[in-house]
Amino acid sequence: MRTLIGICLSWCLLVSSLSAHQFWIRPSAFSTRAGGDTLARLFVGDGFAKGEVFPRAASHLKRFRVWDASGVRSVPGVEGRDPAGVVRLSAPGFAALGYESHPSYVTLDGPKFNRYLQEEGLDHALKTRAEAGHLKRSAIESFRRCAKTILRVTTSRVSDKPPRGLAVDRALGLDLEFIAETSPFADPSQPLRVRVELHGKPLPGIKIRAFREGAPRTKVLARTDAAGRAELELDARGVWMLSAVHIADASEKEPGGRRASEKRSADWRSIWTSLTFDSTEAEVAEAVVSK
Repeated sequence: MRTLIGICLSWCLLVSSLSAHQFWIRPSAFSTRAGGDTLARLFVGDGFAKGEVFPRAASHLKRFRVWDASGVRSVPGVEGRDPAGVVRLSAPGFAALGYESHPSYVTLDGPKFNRYLQEEGLDHALKTRAEAGHLKRSAIESFRRCAKTILRVTTSRVSDKPPRGLAVDRALGLDLEFIAETSPFADPSQPLRVRVELHGKPLPGIKIRAFREGAPRTKVLARTDAAGRAELELDARGVWMLSAVHIADASEKEPGGRRASEKRSADWRSIWTSLTFDSTEAEVAEAVVSK
C-alpha cells in the first residue's frame, strides 16, 4: 500500500511539474462556524478550470499554516491523503491558510520556456536570455509553490457576519504572498487592493492574473506598483483566484543575501503564488490588515 501511495504521489508531482501552472487551496467552505472543521484541498491546473487533486506529500510540503483568532499554527493532515489538511477555527472573524512547497524541477526546451516567460509577463528573464543568445537553449527551472486562501468564521449561524473591525488578512510569511488590503468580501463594484511580498518585502512590477471559478475565460490583469500594490476590478461575485510568479537567474542571491536551498542545479529559480476567496459572502467592513 505504501508503495502504491508513493507511486501516486510521484505521478501527481510529475503532472504538476510538466502540465500545470496554477496551484491553489480550495477549502470545503469559505464560510464556517467557529469550532467547526474546514477541509483544505490542494489543486494544480491551468487557469482556474477544474484542476487535479494534489494530496499531502511530506516531500513537497515545506510549511502549511493557519492564522485565526488564536494566532498562527501548523495545519495537520495525513500523508498521501486528500484533503491535504484539516483545521478547526476557533472564534468568529477571519482566517487564512497558507501552503509553501520545497523546490521541484522541470526542463523546458527553448521555445516553450520563452513562451512561458512571455505569457507570464517575465520580460526581464526573456531579455536576459535574448542578450545572452540563449533563446534556443533549453532551461532547467527550479520552482516553488505558495498558495493561500481567506475564510470567514461565523458564530453558530453561518449567515451571521463576523464582528466589524477585525483583520481580514495578514502576512503568513510565505516566500511569495498576496495580502489583501481591502476586503475581498465587499461590494465587487469597488476595486480589490492587494499587496505582493517576496520574502516579506514589497515586490514591484509583478504581473497578477485573476480567474473566476466556473468562468475560465474571465481574466483580470494588473501589475504591482513601486510599493508592491495593485488594484483589481473584479466586476462579478464568485470564487476567485489571484495568481502571480516571480523568476530570477539561479545564480542571483535572494533578498537579504540568502541562497535558496536547492537539491539540484538549475538555470532559473521561480516562485508561484495564489490567493483564493469567495466574494459572494456577506459584505463586511473594509479590511484591517495585521502587520
